[in-house]
Amino acid sequence: EGGVVAGPLAVATSGLAGPVEAAPATKDSYVVSVTPRIGEQVRCAAFADGSLAPDAAAVMAGTGAAAQGASAATEIVAGAPLDITFSGLAANTEYDLYCATAGGVLTRKFDFATSGFLRQPAAHGTATGDKFAVSVITRIDEHTRCIVSAAGSVPADFSAAWEVAGAVSEGAAPAGSAAKAGEPHIASFTGLQPNTEYDVYCATAGGVISNRLSFSTSGFWTRPIQASAPTATSFAVRIAPRLSERVRCAAAVKSEAAPAASAVLDGAGAPAAQPGTASKDLNFTFAKLTSATTYQVYCATAGGVLSEPLEFTTSGVSMEAGESSGSGHTVIVTSKVSEVVRCIATRPTVKPSAYQVMQGIGAVGVGAEPAAVEVAHGVPTNFIFGGLDSNSAYAAFCATVGGALAGPAEFKTAVVEAAAVLEPASR
Repeated sequence: EGGVVAGPLAVATSGLAGPVEAAPATKDSYVVSVTPRIGEQVRCAAFADGSLAPDAAAVMAGTGAAAQGASAATEIVAGAPLDITFSGLAANTEYDLYCATAGGVLTRKFDFATSGFLRQPAAHGTATGDKFAVSVITRIDEHTRCIVSAAGSVPADFSAAWEVAGAVSEGAAPAGSAAKAGEPHIASFTGLQPNTEYDVYCATAGGVISNRLSFSTSGFWTRPIQASAPTATSFAVRIAPRLSERVRCAAAVKSEAAPAASAVLDGAGAPAAQPGTASKDLNFTFAKLTSATTYQVYCATAGGVLSEPLEFTTSGVSMEAGESSGSGHTVIVTSKVSEVVRCIATRPTVKPSAYQVMQGIGAVGVGAEPAAVEVAHGVPTNFIFGGLDSNSAYAAFCATVGGALAGPAEFKTAVVEAAAVLEPASR
C-alpha cells in the first residue's frame, strides 16, 4: 500500500565485438581491435594455425599460445574500441587468433598472417640485353619492392633494400607497389647492361627481405670462335650463349658498319637459328662463300644482343707471270691466308680441279711441278716450272689446301735458237 514499483534494470553482460585488423602485420607483430560490451579485462592470444580451439580460460591465461596480447583493466571502457598488440611473432607465418573476456566470453577464430613471401622471387620470362622481370607472391596484402644490385652484393638490412641503397635498377616506384596476397606480383627492371650478372632482392613493407635471385642478362660468354679453318667457300664457328635462348650467326663481307641484332636474327641465307642452352657451344657453318674474300661473323641472341665480330678470310690465291726461259717458267703467287699452296703447269687444253692440282694430276715438265709449300699471307712466293719444251704453250694453275683454284695463267716458253753447224770450206 502506497508502494512504488521500480522499472526494469538494464544489465549488460560480458561480450566483445571483433576482433578486426587495426594495423597491417609486420614480420613479427600484429594489432587487432576489439570492442568490449562492459568494462572488464580482455585478452587475445595467437595460436599456431590449425590448433584446437581454446576455451575462454585458456585465452585469458595464455595457455598454449604462440603470443599473447593483454589489456590493462584501467584502460577498458565499455563500448570503446580497444587495440591489442602482438609482438615476437614469426615472419611469414599464419596464426589463429581468439579473444576472451574475464566474464568467460570467447570470440570466434580470427585468421591472420605475418608479413612474408609465399613464393620467393622467380624469373618472369627471359631476360633481354637490358630488361628483366621477377615475380613474387606475398602472404598478405601489402606493398612490395624489388631491386637489382651488382652480383654478389647483399642489402645491409631491410632499410637498404626498401630505400634502394646500392641498387642499379629498381622494379617499383619509390613507395613500392601493392601486392595482393596469394597472387603473382610482377616487378620489371630496365636499363640493365647486356651480358652481365645481377642479384635481385625483394622486400615487403612489413620488413621481410626475400632470398636472393641471381640472373644474367642476354649475351655471349665470348665472341664467335673459329671452329675449323676456312676453305674457299665455307667456314664454321662456335659460340656459347650466357642464357638458354635462340641464337643465330651470319657472315657478311667485311664492312665498317655492324649490323643490328635483329638483322642477324632475320638474316636471309644465314644458317638457321638454333635454340641455345646456357653456356653450351653452338656450331654454325657458312657455305657458298666467295674465295679470297674477307668476311665478318656476327651472332645475335633472341634477347637482342649482338656479339663482337670474328673476322676471317676464305682460302684463295692470286697469280702473276714471272720470267720465262726456253725450258722453264716462273709464276708469282700471293695467298689471302697463310696456307699450303701447290702450282702445276699443264697443256692449254687441260682444266684440272683444285684437288687435281694439289695431287699434281695433269702436270707436265721435268720433275712434274714444284712441291706444295706453306705460303705466308700476303708474301709473294715464286713457283718455278722446269723441263718444259721451248717455244710451247702452257697453262699454270695454283690451288690451296682450302680448295681454292687460280688459273689458267697461260704462257709460252721462249724460242731456243739452234746452234750453228760448222762445215769445212770447199776447195
